[in-house]
Amino acid sequence: MFKNRKFIVFLIVTLMGITFCQAAKECKLIKGLEDDDDVEKSSWFGIGFFSPAQLPDEDTEIEVFRFSTIYTYNKAVNGFDVGLICYSGNANGFQAAWSNHTSGIMNGLTIGLFNIAEIEMNGMQIGIYNRGGTDSDDDIASKKASSSGAQFGWANCADAVFTGFQLGITNVSTTLFKGLQLGVVNIEHKPDKRVEEFQSKEYKDGKKKRSCIQIGLINFNPNGFLPVCLFVNF
Repeated sequence: MFKNRKFIVFLIVTLMGITFCQAAKECKLIKGLEDDDDVEKSSWFGIGFFSPAQLPDEDTEIEVFRFSTIYTYNKAVNGFDVGLICYSGNANGFQAAWSNHTSGIMNGLTIGLFNIAEIEMNGMQIGIYNRGGTDSDDDIASKKASSSGAQFGWANCADAVFTGFQLGITNVSTTLFKGLQLGVVNIEHKPDKRVEEFQSKEYKDGKKKRSCIQIGLINFNPNGFLPVCLFVNF
């Protein structure tokens, strides 16, 4: 009986929040919600239940704090971003959620079960699964395929040219890793040939060098001391 009451209260509060968000957007209670596409919309605070039921709308940049009850998306979040599922275009600051997903560039500290920065990650990711960077042709051509920092988790994946540190059960680098991989299984893939077309001479020279140190039970590195080596590879 008590559990049913708690669920009913939660449902009522959620419905009230959704209604308030929709009403506020209709009445444009928050500054910057005008329909002028030429104006950058921003707000110091954001709250959402399940996008698009949120306040302010998805095209608004949050400058200080955002709270996501279930799932919320904004063009950018600069500051503190907490909740259940936090999704943004770009993020600068601190993220803490069950799932943190940035479709652009993430600069700062991210803590959650699943942390993903699709284009670039500069900072630190702590979780079960961490992924940073991109291997898409467009982003490589625009020199965005470069990340730096540290990843701590069960499984870590660096899709970009990554400089830093990975600590986990499984650590994977798909492009070029410059730093230390510490785990049970460490993998550095040989960069795709298409990556080289857009990179500088410094990158091409660096690819030939042993820039990745691996310490783990088994280590895979085509540019290492051995392609496959137990315990240590470099």
